[in-house]
Amino acid sequence: GWRLWEARKRKKIPVGFKDFDLPLWTGAQDISGRQILLHWEQGFGDTVQFIRYAPLVQAKGADVALMVQPELAPLIRRVMPEVVLVDEAPADPTLQCPLMSLPRAFGTTLENIPAAPAWLADTARRDVWRARLGTASKPRIGLAWRGSAGHGNDRNRSLGLRDIQPIIQDQAQWIGIQKGMPDADRQALASVAGLRVFDEEITDFEDTAALIAEMDLIISVDTSLVHLAGSMGRECWVMLPFNPDWRWLLDREDSPWYPTLRLFRQKRLGDWATVLQEIRAALTKRFG
Repeated sequence: GWRLWEARKRKKIPVGFKDFDLPLWTGAQDISGRQILLHWEQGFGDTVQFIRYAPLVQAKGADVALMVQPELAPLIRRVMPEVVLVDEAPADPTLQCPLMSLPRAFGTTLENIPAAPAWLADTARRDVWRARLGTASKPRIGLAWRGSAGHGNDRNRSLGLRDIQPIIQDQAQWIGIQKGMPDADRQALASVAGLRVFDEEITDFEDTAALIAEMDLIISVDTSLVHLAGSMGRECWVMLPFNPDWRWLLDREDSPWYPTLRLFRQKRLGDWATVLQEIRAALTKRFG
């Protein structure tokens, strides 16, 4: 459970974890009128998933200072204006808590997970992307087949562009919401009809959010895109490896963290073919 999850700090699993030489808020201490530092520790998706707890800490009367990755800061500052973002630890907080320790502090169970936020994309960015995409003659599907190469489980969670090609059918307009591609994917792109990729035009998470908002559906491997789509209340189908990250649980097609997500799981280690077959069938049912 959440208590055992705290062992990640001793194992030095997280990227960017610090305790700032401050006591950890465990949920037991009264924080009314006290300043508490909430801070990121791992990936972008982790921050997006657990930042929903920040307003709950604030509701307990705390003076919240929130640190997120610089890449996420403009988006978070816009969609959560009630929370004060800081670039570095303030001089006088009395407590600290990593975002990923907040579920334990709030006694979170599957039955009481706080509702996902309902973020909106920036209107001006949406206008830019709407013009860039042009008129939609078919449903638009955003596609991400690859995560960050630096992720510890990337070889199991990511696919190559040629691997994902079987689901790219002509019942939809396919938009690659993919930042950064290896040479093999770039070489394959010319032979994948019907897929437009805007990796060079996507400059930040505000662009990503605007693109998500213009899609009828997102299909993605387990990356921050999934968390952003879920936090925007957008329909997203997630392709998961046989041994998925803990947050996706086991033996279920839905996520208690994000009601708009649908999970497609490998039945055997490395078996993406079956996942893609299931998605093709679901696409036919959804769009004809």
